[in-house]
Amino acid sequence: MNDLPFDIDKPGEIRTLSGHYLDVFDPDPATLDIRDIARGLALRPRYGAQLPEDYSIGEHSCHVHDVVQRLYPKATRAELLASLLHDAPEAYIGDMPKPIKMKLPGYQALETILLGAIFERCHLDVSLLDKGSPIDRIDKQIRYAERFWIYNDPIPEEAPDWAHKVIVRFWSSERAEAEFLGRYAALVGPLPRGY
Repeated sequence: MNDLPFDIDKPGEIRTLSGHYLDVFDPDPATLDIRDIARGLALRPRYGAQLPEDYSIGEHSCHVHDVVQRLYPKATRAELLASLLHDAPEAYIGDMPKPIKMKLPGYQALETILLGAIFERCHLDVSLLDKGSPIDRIDKQIRYAERFWIYNDPIPEEAPDWAHKVIVRFWSSERAEAEFLGRYAALVGPLPRGY
């Protein structure tokens, strides 16, 4: 039995907490488990980990979902699920600060491949995250609130009014995982027990 977190015969694969082997370069949607995604996002920090306190991608994803839900009360289940999962590939490959990400086309391609597989698994259309879409705009604008809470940067005048209502709580990884899975279950139904 291979106790390594990857299959040494298949160098693109990583072993997930659920026990699946995920080929990050050619992902099989059937090997994707929302619990792996929730755990990965809850443990990975935003902003290249240059933070005074832990602030996870999981908490960020919940904030984006909550703002979409608040601003668009008629948002579909698919739109809300897409807002929650917009950064899901980072559960497997980590967050990369934007200035670095823009210089690494291989990372961006990998992120696109993983997002496609995750959205296929969840029966979502990746066009919900197209540039200029409501989810894309909110994901970009939420940085105003995040930078206020994290770095004490003032929220600029051009920020949307809702940015003043987002409160970064610096959730523990356990809470970030539970909050993420709670929102997911509210949209798709109860999760299977355990791994």
